[in-house]
Amino acid sequence: MNSQQSICVIGSVNADISIRVPRFVRPGETLKGRDFQFSPGGKGANQAVAAARLGARVCLLGRIGTDPFGEDIAHRLAQCGVNCAGLERDATLSTGSAVIQVEEGGQNAICIAAGANDTVTPDYLHRVKRLLDEASIVLLQLEIPMDTVIWAAEYCAGQGKLVMLDPAPAAPLSEELLRHVGIITPNETELREITGIEVSDAASRRQACRALLTLGVKTVINKAGADGVYVYTGDELMHYPTYDVPVVDTTAAGDSFNGGLAYALACGMPFAQAVDEANLVASLSTTGFGAQSAMPTRLQLEQARQTLRRKA
Repeated sequence: MNSQQSICVIGSVNADISIRVPRFVRPGETLKGRDFQFSPGGKGANQAVAAARLGARVCLLGRIGTDPFGEDIAHRLAQCGVNCAGLERDATLSTGSAVIQVEEGGQNAICIAAGANDTVTPDYLHRVKRLLDEASIVLLQLEIPMDTVIWAAEYCAGQGKLVMLDPAPAAPLSEELLRHVGIITPNETELREITGIEVSDAASRRQACRALLTLGVKTVINKAGADGVYVYTGDELMHYPTYDVPVVDTTAAGDSFNGGLAYALACGMPFAQAVDEANLVASLSTTGFGAQSAMPTRLQLEQARQTLRRKA
């Protein structure tokens, strides 16, 4: 464990308000739900916690408000083992927030208010650059300003770090950003948004992944939900099936995958094994309600590896 590489996550920190509902609410409708839960969230914080719960050395860079939500989240992140030394407080803005509906089948619908996440700027990263410089693997997402994501990717790639980009929420991406990305992990919606190619079969999936490589990305990992992931590096399109688990809530399964992949690579696992490990982490995260609270520990991961089977 002493030789493990360090991880830095640059991204959003949110207060998640989750409610289980029999189905998603329609416009103008009031629907009775259950199992209200407040928990820390945001794609940045989620990915940091996913890696930290597995035992990774991980630092989170982001900004929160001085409200009670922000202070509670910072405390919980630290309890999970996340280094929060670079987590800044903003006295003028609220902590980012998300309202999440989780329907009976485990699917979710999410509405986000950015709050202090919108002030995660390149100037802020300059203030905490010492922490960024210590990392070997850097995780980015799109819930902070795009110019910050571009600056961070360019700087970190230039320093020889592995840059992993989760292109969510879906948005068009520039070649200026993509040429600095080592691994990109879009789902099918995000893959279509970036490339303009509708993924409907193996040929169109390969075409969309190839389009990303022509823009400079080194490796594409296409997240396909219950179907697992597809990996493309310019040769063949490899399929890694997910694991057979009882799904309760899919919130942050993608974040769990990214955090799990970063952890596995930081431990020196071969790439194929690391992808499979991330699939198992993501699968386990769907077996509980909530985002970070359902992410597995290293002990849970080791136990599940002995009992769970991949989907056929």
